[in-house]
Amino acid sequence: PYPPGIPVIMGGEIFNAKAEPILDYLLTRQQFEETFPGYEGDIHGVERRCENGRTVFTTLCLK
Repeated sequence: PYPPGIPVIMGGEIFNAKAEPILDYLLTRQQFEETFPGYEGDIHGVERRCENGRTVFTTLCLK
């Protein structure tokens, strides 16, 4: 996201079909970082964890 330091998702933000570009961005970044280890970027509000040998992005949300 631009400018740097702007969170992708804010607390309390509604996540619906309009947020699909954000989800696509996060999935693309996740795939990129898995393909090119060592080129990780910092995405404010997104945490990375390892699941079954893969890096998975997570963020807090309400269901």
